[in-house]
Amino acid sequence: MIEEVAYAAVLLTWVLLLVKVITRKIYEYYVMKGADKDSVIYYNRKIIHLLAGGVATVVTPFLFT
Repeated sequence: MIEEVAYAAVLLTWVLLLVKVITRKIYEYYVMKGADKDSVIYYNRKIIHLLAGGVATVVTPFLFT
């Protein structure tokens, strides 16, 4: 039980880091390079879906009972 809470905390931290830090840096970088803001937002949403939802979905059966 305590182990699963720790796993959930790690996954939550990963998602927050991805959303608040990584995709923000990607957005700022590509907008600075002159990319269309709407396109960068679209691609960031895809990155979040794949790396947040995808990673959590793949590791969940191995971490939780």
